[in-house]
Amino acid sequence: AGKGALVGSGFILPGISGGVLMIVFGMYERLIDFFAHPTKDFKKNIAFFLPVIVGGACGIFLFSAMLSYFFEKNETELVWFFIGCIIGTAPTLFRQAGKEGRKPIHIAILIIAAIAGYLFLSNIESLIGGSMPLNFFTWIFAGCLIALGSIVPGLSPSNFLVFLNMYKPMTDGIMHLDWMMIIPLCIGVLLTLISLSKLMSYIFQKA
Repeated sequence: AGKGALVGSGFILPGISGGVLMIVFGMYERLIDFFAHPTKDFKKNIAFFLPVIVGGACGIFLFSAMLSYFFEKNETELVWFFIGCIIGTAPTLFRQAGKEGRKPIHIAILIIAAIAGYLFLSNIESLIGGSMPLNFFTWIFAGCLIALGSIVPGLSPSNFLVFLNMYKPMTDGIMHLDWMMIIPLCIGVLLTLISLSKLMSYIFQKA
């Protein structure tokens, strides 16, 4: 449950990847395998992940309450804290990406992805017309992003939610148990985990 709470913090804190934390705690491959093949060792996996899920839910709720408070009182300092988290994960991710060796094409992919990400995030306000509307379907989209943070180690979906101006409403909604926001968020998480686990398991094995 304690590990689950820390993983939950990775889902809610921008710059910290829940997927990376699951790798650190030795849960990543088992989670991907569970969602890719849910009937395989079902009882054992449920017994293993149930306390993790409970701890993760507690971690998300507690960190949401804390972050909602600090966004009201110290938004600028909190954003700089997020920037520090993002920069701090870079060396670990670089080492992780080189486990299987590193070729010039991999550096080229890194540079192209960095430029594309920078251009996208720099122009996101004009692309979406200011901010993302908050409704049932956009909260499903937010849930999909959060689930990607567990499937793709190193990805911190909360960064995108900050840029989309959905992060503060999300933490407020979780803190106040706004089920009209929480339910579609959970739907998005489950849809992404179920639909992409097999694909990501295959991709990580091959590339």
